Amino acid sequence: MNLNALAILAMAEVMSEGTGMKFTGTGEDDARVFIPKQPIPPKGAKEYFFNSVGEFSTEKMLRTETVFKCFAINDKNAVRKFNQWKTQLK
Repeated sequence: MNLNALAILAMAEVMSEGTGMKFTGTGEDDARVFIPKQPIPPKGAKEYFFNSVGEFSTEKMLRTETVFKCFAINDKNAVRKFNQWKTQLK
């Protein structure tokens, strides 16, 4: 890779910061891939992670275990949101 190509890649990365886009690859099939930003929880709310059985945690769960996640003020509201989500699947 020559110096000009490296400068172009660096400039593309700087310009894409904050837009949720990221420059990937080099060559003819260069692409921009959308990387979603992490949602910010409302004040006073916690993030809840649920597994398929309905058990929840406010700590991170393994991605393979997590089937639903939401923001809620307390446990009762989080369970209610999980149950609503579960009934929508049926």
